[in-house]
Amino acid sequence: MRDGLEQYEPNAAFAYYYRGLVLSRMGQGDRALRSFKEALVSELYRAVPDGLNLRLFRNKIREVEETLIPPQSQPQSPSPPPQ
Repeated sequence: MRDGLEQYEPNAAFAYYYRGLVLSRMGQGDRALRSFKEALVSELYRAVPDGLNLRLFRNKIREVEETLIPPQSQPQSPSPPPQ
């Protein structure tokens, strides 16, 4: 999954993040999700990962996953019989 961008750009995490935003807006959720995950991995490999960046990337991953995988319908409790 890693494409080597981080060896040329020390802030590669944000490059992956912004690529994911563009892909997401283009309707390419699967590719966007991979890019957001790459942003997270790239940030984790920094000497001192930034906690705010990690949270931002994790939240975006969760958001895209929710759009790709619809939540399971909640079973409804039976309604009381009409009187």
